[in-house]
Amino acid sequence: MPVLFCLVRGRDVQMPRWMRTQERMRLFRFFAGMATAAALAFPAGAERTDSVSFKVYLKGLPIGILAFNGIEKDGAYAVAGKLKATGIVGALLKVGYEAEVRGAVANGAFVPARYKEIRDDRNGRRTAWMEYRDGVPGPKRYDPPRKSTSGVIDPATQKGTVDPLTALYVVLRDQDGPDPCDRALAIFDGKKRAGLRLSPLAASPEEVRCSGEYRRVAGYSAREMREKPVFPFTITYRLSGGRWRAERIDTDTIHGRAVLRRR
Repeated sequence: MPVLFCLVRGRDVQMPRWMRTQERMRLFRFFAGMATAAALAFPAGAERTDSVSFKVYLKGLPIGILAFNGIEKDGAYAVAGKLKATGIVGALLKVGYEAEVRGAVANGAFVPARYKEIRDDRNGRRTAWMEYRDGVPGPKRYDPPRKSTSGVIDPATQKGTVDPLTALYVVLRDQDGPDPCDRALAIFDGKKRAGLRLSPLAASPEEVRCSGEYRRVAGYSAREMREKPVFPFTITYRLSGGRWRAERIDTDTIHGRAVLRRR
């Protein structure tokens, strides 16, 4: 799904032309909050758990497996996830990505308290995190430190936004209620703000399709905004065990159509 979820940045490598350059690896920033082999330990008596895993295809080629595990209990939530590159991407890039978030949830509203991401690539292992106070994100921190730790957006102005992993969890976990397409989220990754909106597209007793858009809002370069400010996508949910289960996501990217299929 066009990608809220700008979390992993690739680097130039020797690979087929259509996958070359750092810019083209921005696809992974789209999907990375989704994550494989998540490692949450669920305590006894958990009110709710979700385990979600997708295979990701770009132009028909498999490029990754992404999944997350989440838990909600006693007004709190926690999500953990990983990205595993596969196929030609996994062979050439050796990219690894992990993310975790915890926070509070009430009446379907999620308020992050701490978000953390860990990235492994040929430059080594790097960690970044944000801590929130009353729904306001603090500055993004890095280990090892970076010269620039913030973008053009002041985090103090981003009250009410969620991190990319929370956004993925909200949209792709199993959905209660009659309408899984009723969603609108503001997302802030520490440097950039984006918006996600879903609306009904088609429905039957057993299947619902949602039309969605991921919109770049602020913190992006002029080139990025000219390139593609809005990414349309669709999500297909199917009824399973009384909940709507996300089975497939079809999305535009700057490199063509991508598909996520539930594993």
